Amino acid sequence: MNLNDCDVETLHHDDFIDQEDCAGLAVHTYTPGPVHVHFFLRYVEPSKIMGRIHLSPYSALPTGQQNMHEVLRIHVYEDRCPADGLQNCPDLLFRPRHRENFWASLTHLNYYTAVDTAFHAAAMISRIVEDLARKTIYANALRILMGWNQTFLFLALAATAASSLVGSGTSLQLNGIDYFVSPFSQGKVTNGTVAINTRQNQLGFVPATVIAGDLYTESTLQSLFLNWSAVDDVWQPAFLETIFVFNFAKLTNKNHNYHDGVSSSVFPLQVTRKIPSGPYFLNIHTGEVHPAYRLYDDFAGAFTQSLLQRHDGRFQTLSAQVPAAASITIGVPSRLYFTKTEAKPLAGVRIGVKDIFSLAGVKKGCGNRAWYHLYPVAKSTGTAMQNLIDKGAIIVGVQKTSQFANGETPTADWVDYHSPFNPRGDGYQDPATSSAGAGSSIASYEWLDLAVGSDTGGSIRGPATVQGIFGNRPSHGLVSLDNVMPLSPRLDTPGFLARDPSLWNAANAALYRDKYTFFGHEAPRYPKKLYLLDFPAGNTSHAPILQNFVTKLAKFLDTSPSNINLSKEWERTRSTSAGDQSLAQLLNTTYAAIISKDQAKLVQEPFYRDYAAIHDGRLPFVNPVPLARWTWGDSQPSSLLSDAVRNKTLFMDWFNGNILPPSSDPLTCSSGLLLHVDGSADFISRNRYINPPVPPFGFSNSQISVFAETPDSVFPLGQVPVFSSITNHTEYLPVTIDVVAAKGCDGLIARLAEDLVAAGILTVPRDWARLRAILAPALYVDYTKIGKEKWDAMSADDFMAMVSNDDFLGDPCVKTQHLIGATYWERVSESKVIGHHQLRAAHQVYTSPDLKTVKLRGHSHATNEHYYVKSSGVWKFAGLKPEVRWNEYKFEEVFKGSYTQSEKHS
Repeated sequence: MNLNDCDVETLHHDDFIDQEDCAGLAVHTYTPGPVHVHFFLRYVEPSKIMGRIHLSPYSALPTGQQNMHEVLRIHVYEDRCPADGLQNCPDLLFRPRHRENFWASLTHLNYYTAVDTAFHAAAMISRIVEDLARKTIYANALRILMGWNQTFLFLALAATAASSLVGSGTSLQLNGIDYFVSPFSQGKVTNGTVAINTRQNQLGFVPATVIAGDLYTESTLQSLFLNWSAVDDVWQPAFLETIFVFNFAKLTNKNHNYHDGVSSSVFPLQVTRKIPSGPYFLNIHTGEVHPAYRLYDDFAGAFTQSLLQRHDGRFQTLSAQVPAAASITIGVPSRLYFTKTEAKPLAGVRIGVKDIFSLAGVKKGCGNRAWYHLYPVAKSTGTAMQNLIDKGAIIVGVQKTSQFANGETPTADWVDYHSPFNPRGDGYQDPATSSAGAGSSIASYEWLDLAVGSDTGGSIRGPATVQGIFGNRPSHGLVSLDNVMPLSPRLDTPGFLARDPSLWNAANAALYRDKYTFFGHEAPRYPKKLYLLDFPAGNTSHAPILQNFVTKLAKFLDTSPSNINLSKEWERTRSTSAGDQSLAQLLNTTYAAIISKDQAKLVQEPFYRDYAAIHDGRLPFVNPVPLARWTWGDSQPSSLLSDAVRNKTLFMDWFNGNILPPSSDPLTCSSGLLLHVDGSADFISRNRYINPPVPPFGFSNSQISVFAETPDSVFPLGQVPVFSSITNHTEYLPVTIDVVAAKGCDGLIARLAEDLVAAGILTVPRDWARLRAILAPALYVDYTKIGKEKWDAMSADDFMAMVSNDDFLGDPCVKTQHLIGATYWERVSESKVIGHHQLRAAHQVYTSPDLKTVKLRGHSHATNEHYYVKSSGVWKFAGLKPEVRWNEYKFEEVFKGSYTQSEKHS
């Protein structure tokens, strides 16, 4: 309200009570209801009004306290409010009364009064607004509202009496590994009558292991712990000092060494509620165990917030930080706490979520600092994310998006926040947008299983392409996008970035529910039409990898591929409604018009209005790309949007009817599959200067699925060497391909990825760049004792090519485990060290990459010399010399009889 627009004087306290014509508006007549209370908490925000008062020269506060209005905030958003007896108070405001306490009651006395006043104010202000909307009692409303400034002052000051101390968790380090101790107890395991070894006691916590089931014996416990070490990155043997077991009577030895160097004390599990097996931190004072979270540095800069998922469905910040430079810390719970079931197929799956999806208790930023600070925490979680949570997913953090999900290029376009890093190649490549944090995290972190992104014009497929991982744009409209910031609801879709196609398929089924064509255990009958769209020339570096994939895929599908020219097909079969326009002409401004017009209305206008309302009419900062798009959209007539929607519909109907119509066979679903390539193996460095942004004009193959509403998924195929001017070395960039199917056939594509991995045609992405980063420029490699050659100075690039080759360590059908025995180190010089290791190398060769049927085994007992040199002040791996002493089974055939080799020579 602008007081300059009215001539009504401010109501003073003296005439507030006695004015007869306002008697009906007295405070006591405004009995608050739930709607009034929620309106007051959400919109009135007395603390902000008090901030203005305290900063004014007329403030009654002492000079040194006039800028301290943050301290005076009224904490009625959380569950700390003690107003148990207030009628209509929302449940989330209650504080349970566990016991009577005179001093607590005395402390709360003023707080009760303040909150009671607040609720009456809520009713009063709500009704004033209602009356204003009806254009009645305008003058009286303004006068009464101004008179309430004094009440707000009392309200804010009274709130300071209700301060509380709330635990947010604890950070500890165990054997050099950083952990976060959850503030929430999982249950009580002991009543304090057992003698706990407190040698490792820190802040009252000791590491402990809980074994909840009874499917074990004393002899199998050691095997159980070995398995835990293999499947879980949180548990470690140091948690074995104190063990609580469900069936205590099974164990005859209550003190045992289950791991070298760790003496274990075993106690009965005195359960107060069901506690999952796994690592915990035991509070020695209360007997309760708290879940352990392993802490990881977000060195790729992929996340904006680290989250702790609560049992009540809300989230809170995971308050921890490991040593790092300008990066946050993410905590992940033990995988041992969770068991996948039919009802919970994603149990324990760790997921990062793009910063446009609402999560209850979390502030959303959408890549914009002003937006983050303007709006409150989300009250509820949107349908899409709730679908994943209901199926057992664990959301560990919020991930960076380019601003308002528009396509941005680092580094110049990323003003409010710094772009995440792409780990591929030289590490300074564009991660692609807008789901940049999602792609960067999945490519960088093995401890993260999935990332949720959104794809409007390529925002999932772009990051998947440049980082060599799986990613999908689904059919449009598979799940509600309520509580999600829109770019354009006509085009927006949620999807995943993933490394494992099996998990990707299961996550799709959880997210899209009954609209997903999930084949489960049913084998699809894959379509026989295989279209190739605009494949690169044969002289490009990635062409052989693409052609090899197409050959194998055609053989797998029992068909022959055929090239398709979309422009010519359009000219031959287009609708008469399109006139004589080419595809390029028809769709040139379609995407730009839809996203600019839609986002201006749905995001820009309310954002600008809300920001100006509390910042004296100012505008918030917006990055160059969304600002350029909004500005262009504002300059265009409204008819441009209706024309764009019409053109999109024309293309959708044509493509879905002529190119990829659905199949009448539900096990085939799509009449064909279309393959296209979207910028594989190209360096797009983030350290270059770029031109100012312009609207996204034009039409490309990546927009086929955008306009046709069909599923389009990225499959990683391999990598090619490319010279980097940044590192002055040859680095490796991913090669990928896009697979498009008919609308609604999403499950067909994900199942195809699974089947191709099982057939050895696709492999789960491996980060060979990590190995490359630790190699010396030249390596001494002596493989003469394992049937190969010796190289005195093999280049790092040649070594990478050799070990990643399908005929050697890159063979997806070969699994190996090296068990190290005696070890000693030889210091040759200040810059050279040799490690001498005794080892048993176990190898198992399978008939196919699904690793179900063993073809042969081959184990060697050997010694191995590892060479290390200091290069430019950094220690690097500089070679190896294995010497086999004796073999078991068919070791000499391990790298000669694999599935991959057999297929190559057939």
